[in-house]
Amino acid sequence: MQKKVKKMKKQIEAAYIEEIFEKATEVNKVYVEGLVDSVGTRVKNEALKRYQQFSCLDTNNQTIASLGMNSLLDLSYSYPDGQSVIFTRKQWKQLKQMFPSTESKFKDNEMSEKLIEVIETILDLNNTASTSHEKKTNNVIKKIKTCTLSLFLPMDL
Repeated sequence: MQKKVKKMKKQIEAAYIEEIFEKATEVNKVYVEGLVDSVGTRVKNEALKRYQQFSCLDTNNQTIASLGMNSLLDLSYSYPDGQSVIFTRKQWKQLKQMFPSTESKFKDNEMSEKLIEVIETILDLNNTASTSHEKKTNNVIKKIKTCTLSLFLPMDL
């Protein structure tokens, strides 16, 4: 009898959780072609579908569940990995175009040139015997900021 009551209780709890998680609506204004609901709503609902079976899911589905439950969309994945599988290829491409990567927008040779300039400055300051230690340090810090700051700022600022 006790086992039956426990089993029924679990079934009721599962039904209740399923009802709660049946469909969520996220408030955002991001839409892609072919979706009735917003991208945020799609992400959340796909996560909710996987939530109860989380420990039994493969890595990709766990990623979908864990990111989606936190209302996150990770566009770093390429189709068909990560959350990309909850969208069509066309929708995923559209999302990636809407939110381009924020990786540094400099060329390797540009970075190398800036680093060489910083190193040369440090060596020059270090070889200057008349400059005090504090003044050398301040000059190095200023030069490093000047030479490198532009490399890490978004291009459109």
